[in-house]
Amino acid sequence: MKIAFLSFYSGFVERGAEVFVSELAKRLRKNHQVVIFHSDSVPTSWSRQNFFSYFYLDKQSLKIAWFTLKRLFKIATKNFDFIIAVNGGWQTLFCKLYSLFFGTKLIISGQAGRGRDDKFNLWCCPDAFVALSEAGYRWAKEINPIIKIVKIPNGVDLEKFSPQIKKATLDLAKPIILCVAALEKYKRVELSLRAIARLKKGSLLLIGSGQQNQLDYFDNLGKQLLGVRRYCRLTVRHEEIPSYYVAADLFTMVSENCEAFGTVYLEAMACNLPVVAPDDDLRREIIGPAGILVKNPEDIQRYAHGLALALKTDFKNLPRKQAEKFSWDKIAADYERLLRKLKS
Repeated sequence: MKIAFLSFYSGFVERGAEVFVSELAKRLRKNHQVVIFHSDSVPTSWSRQNFFSYFYLDKQSLKIAWFTLKRLFKIATKNFDFIIAVNGGWQTLFCKLYSLFFGTKLIISGQAGRGRDDKFNLWCCPDAFVALSEAGYRWAKEINPIIKIVKIPNGVDLEKFSPQIKKATLDLAKPIILCVAALEKYKRVELSLRAIARLKKGSLLLIGSGQQNQLDYFDNLGKQLLGVRRYCRLTVRHEEIPSYYVAADLFTMVSENCEAFGTVYLEAMACNLPVVAPDDDLRREIIGPAGILVKNPEDIQRYAHGLALALKTDFKNLPRKQAEKFSWDKIAADYERLLRKLKS
């Protein structure tokens, strides 16, 4: 089969959606012809938080719309069987119209999370919508019960992310608590910083990027609350991140419940790193017994208590065992079955 991924930011950004495209495409190529269509130039921004974004009329959405139209002309000449569209908005709409005219099957993976963008994706009636969690599956069924919806989570490469990876060298006071997150509001990184500051000991290693004003804000706050021996922020390529997971003692990220999935949890657990995260249906499904779930991370004292409890708990090999349930090889096999069903 011939499969086209439309992923505007692939090759330039390494968020969960782009990692999903890269890892799934790599495995599908074993049996199929797969092409990833991405932007020709480095995207200047991926933030769409303004009034026009509500109607997909912001600058970035329009760039993705033009990108999609150009790539669909190329796809039309190659007779693809499937389009897996990642960027939503105009891309989903254009791909749906294309699929109606040319018969190419359209698959949308719910990488945007339970919110307006995936509602729009569902209303466009793709041939299959892939929910990443049980909660996401139930939500999608309520939004559009008439289309095909399946549950297939994101995965993790168990060879790339492993306790056997060589550790990165860090000049931070132990224990080291790692947070890997884009510096966007819904990731709530500031809560992690403030909670770690409540601990008697321990450092925050923050791996993430964002707008310059965000970087300055977190760096200033980190040095104010923790000092240079207990705070460090790095921007690291995805291929280099495993060595930092292995060098840490604990992983935490307490993003809001609009989070689509949270691949970083899997990456941490694959390196046998326990996790502290919010206590909600999504995180319970992903993390299971491999960490501590905090009811309300906005309660900084409660969040700090969860961190302290996790640091003194011996989780043995539970994190690694939990991550093994999400092997990309298993996930790719689920997508193979979906493709065959849609093709038949």
